[in-house]
Amino acid sequence: MESSTQLAEGVKEKTFFARWFGVYFSPRETFESIKRKPDWLIPLVAWALISAFSIVIISPVLKTVQINTIAEKRGISEEEAEELLQSTAGVQKIAVPLSSFISVFVVTLIVAGIFFMVQKISYVCRLTLGAVDCYQPFAQRHIRR
Repeated sequence: MESSTQLAEGVKEKTFFARWFGVYFSPRETFESIKRKPDWLIPLVAWALISAFSIVIISPVLKTVQINTIAEKRGISEEEAEELLQSTAGVQKIAVPLSSFISVFVVTLIVAGIFFMVQKISYVCRLTLGAVDCYQPFAQRHIRR
C-alpha cells in the first residue's frame, strides 16, 4: 500500500490553464490539485496588474468622458472643465491604477468569504437536518401530512 506522500509525488500537477478549465469540467480533480499545490497568488497578482494596466490604457477615453460630464453637470465650457480636471491629474495618474490593483484583492476576498459562508451554512444544515432535508424548501419540511 502506497503512502499519501508517494501517491502525491506520482501525480503530475496541472498547469494554470488546465486548472482553469478543470474547474468546469473536472472540479474534484482540480480542487485536489489546488489543495496539493496552492499557487493561486501568481494568477491573482497577474490579474491585478492587468486590471491596473488596462485602466492606464483607457484613461485618455475616460478623461474625455469626465470632461464632457463635468461641463454638462456644472454648465461650464469644456476648456474650463479640462482646467478643473488638470488640478487632480497628478493624483489620478497614481490613485486610479492603484485603486484598480487593490480592488482585485478586495473583491476576491469578499467573494471567497461569501463562498466560505455558504459552504459553512450548507455544512451545518447537513449536520442538523440531514443531507436530504437540507435541500428541500423550508415550507415543504414543515408541512404536516
